[in-house]
Amino acid sequence: MTKETFVDLLKTDLEKIALAVEADAGHPIPGLRESLGEVRDGKVGAIHTPESIAKSKAELDARKAQ
Repeated sequence: MTKETFVDLLKTDLEKIALAVEADAGHPIPGLRESLGEVRDGKVGAIHTPESIAKSKAELDARKAQ
């Protein structure tokens, strides 16, 4: 998630997101609203960007080469 999309999430009505996701899924999703709220509040385990993934891969490749 980029900084811009995170800021957009802070401004977004999470109920609208939850309703759209559930409509797409065709059924209620237990815990969805709580999970969206945790993301909005910054309670996430990790955010993986293309840059961080590339760095991790390069570090792993370097260790394998030793």
